[in-house]
Amino acid sequence: MDNINKTPVFFHIPKNSGTYFLNRSFAFASIINDDSQADKTNVRLEILSDGDIKYRLICFDNERVMKLLKYFTHVLNGRVYQIDIKDCSKDLFQFFDIFAVVICDRGFGSYKEELYPLLPYSFSPFYIISLRDAFSRSLSMYSYVQSDKSSHEEYHDAFKDISFDEYLNSDLIEESWLISQILFNGDKSIKIKQKDLDEVVSLLDTFDKVIDYKDIWECLCETYMECYGINAEENKEKLDYWLEVKNETPEKLKIKFSDLKKSTRDVFIKNSKWEKILFDRYITDNKQKGRNNADISQK
Repeated sequence: MDNINKTPVFFHIPKNSGTYFLNRSFAFASIINDDSQADKTNVRLEILSDGDIKYRLICFDNERVMKLLKYFTHVLNGRVYQIDIKDCSKDLFQFFDIFAVVICDRGFGSYKEELYPLLPYSFSPFYIISLRDAFSRSLSMYSYVQSDKSSHEEYHDAFKDISFDEYLNSDLIEESWLISQILFNGDKSIKIKQKDLDEVVSLLDTFDKVIDYKDIWECLCETYMECYGINAEENKEKLDYWLEVKNETPEKLKIKFSDLKKSTRDVFIKNSKWEKILFDRYITDNKQKGRNNADISQK
């Protein structure tokens, strides 16, 4: 396995199964932590900048450092801690064995300069990102913001006074989200051009896995087999013990794209042009190639 001892680095696009990846990665970590009290030393460390979470690390704190030092704030169940990026240092991070890294949206453009200098010299990333059809993601985002699940988010209930149709026609829609976040820190005022798409494609082409968000469980199993030699089937009992309830948005709207007014469909197609190109390149086209190869092999 060429990727053994590489560390999974997952880029979390909101509503693209990032929380699922994070929670299940914590479960996989429990399998290789040989500490007798793994339930106390497996931790999730959230790194903040200006009050926002930019990075999440799943790591082993076998020296119990996070309980002892003032830099760390306990958040949940003795297993989730937070620290401000200004209090981080390579000397501090040497106490931890890092199992996986999640780059949150606000860190897409800064992780190499801001996070990587803190990590061990031996750190070797295994890059993963999950993509989602633009309409499906917009539908999920609209439903999520309106639900209790988003009560901790600053944008909770932001769409309470507008319909889904109005949302798709407004400037609230996250047009070209991925390109904007990677290159321009989410600045919507910057108009995306072909050269920007090309730059992001060049980046994604270097990733180890670019997947459909629906295939996240298969991705997890493959990733942790490739990076750590963990066989999910052989460790089913331990994974079942740690796995949390599936993170789904309740009362999600059930609307088909074809149900929308033509004028709304036209606006959305225009605004999601770059996202569709990326999704088709990495997901739709690859799945079609897979079907074609399967058809050939059966002839």
